[in-house]
Amino acid sequence: ADDQVVCIHPGSSAIYGYEPVMRSWAHILNHADLPEILFNTVRKTVNDKLAVHLVEEHIATGQGAVVVVLATNIYQQFENGWLMIEHHGSVTQSHAETHTVQ
Repeated sequence: ADDQVVCIHPGSSAIYGYEPVMRSWAHILNHADLPEILFNTVRKTVNDKLAVHLVEEHIATGQGAVVVVLATNIYQQFENGWLMIEHHGSVTQSHAETHTVQ
């Protein structure tokens, strides 16, 4: 969204600010085979200005392994629409059953 944005990749410390966050994603996406990512929305909470989504991401690697990440994405409504202001991802130790929310 802006310089107040925060991103925490699995196994990483917090990254603050728009440019550092975008560089972190560019590094991840430019140094890996393009992964296949499927996701389920586990829970979402929305009010007039803020939305919180908990998602389960299934990320298939080039070697056939699948990593399951639980991610929390927080969005804020601005004049130009909903923009992500915080992301936190955590690799799960085992695949737990979740329920998708529509």
